This record gives sequence, structure tokens and C-alpha cells, in this order.
Amino acid sequence: MKEEELKLKDFLGSINHDKKPLLDKDEANARLYKPFVVNRCLSYFPDTIFHANEMNCVPWLDNKSQFDNSMNKEAAALMTEVAEELDDKPKA
Repeated sequence: MKEEELKLKDFLGSINHDKKPLLDKDEANARLYKPFVVNRCLSYFPDTIFHANEMNCVPWLDNKSQFDNSMNKEAAALMTEVAEELDDKPKA
């Protein structure tokens, strides 16, 4: 029996409620995760709008990093890493 594919509601449920590490189990799940779409869904709520915007500002992060940060998993370390990368980039 084939395992069901994860859907947007599964990712949002994991981020907002049960905090299941969906992307840790299978690499195929990481390919199904679409950060922009998830961040767009999160941006409709006042408590997540700024976080969604910050995640959209760092599109070069891989899907797993974006998902983990959305679940506040290692958020401080990740945002420190992002800030250091932004400091290293040449200013336009």
C-alpha cells in the first residue's frame, strides 16, 4: 500500500498545531513543500504575517530550513546564519 502524499493542509497543520517534523522522515516530502505558498497562507494571520514575510526574504534557504524555521525549530540559529549571510553579500 502506497503512503499518501502530503498536502498543503498537512504542512500548515504541522506548523500551527502538532509540530510534527514532516520533512525529517522522507526527502520526497521536502520536494512537496512549497515555502512561498505556505508563507502566503501564514500571512493572512496577524500573529504570523511578519514571520512569513521574513521567510519570503530568504528564498535561497532550502525547503527543510524554511519548514524548520516556520516551526520555530532552531529559529535563533537559523536567523543568525541568515543575518551573517546578508552581511556578507555586497550592497547594490
